[in-house]
Amino acid sequence: MLAILHVIRNRVMAGWGDWLDVVEAAPLKRGNISPPAAPNMRLGDVRIVLNRVDEIYQKTDTVDLTGGALFYVDPGQPMNDWFRREVIEKPDAHRRTAHIGPVWFYA
Repeated sequence: MLAILHVIRNRVMAGWGDWLDVVEAAPLKRGNISPPAAPNMRLGDVRIVLNRVDEIYQKTDTVDLTGGALFYVDPGQPMNDWFRREVIEKPDAHRRTAHIGPVWFYA
């Protein structure tokens, strides 16, 4: 979850729009076909992530777990055709920057 927040921040810093624009457009840049499930807000891990949102938003959390990624995908799940075509099949334009759990991250 922290890594996805870093991707959102990286998109803002890359000029994709302001925070609201980037968050609203995030589903359009989803690597997987199925939308992610909503997290259980009662879980301690989820609350820990929520407590870190401001650090990431303000960029005081200096450790970018994704290596500057702008895109991410779980390759074990069905993938959007545009993602495969525009990110996976263009490694010179979108290098893989991290692998966290089952998720791959690309610049």
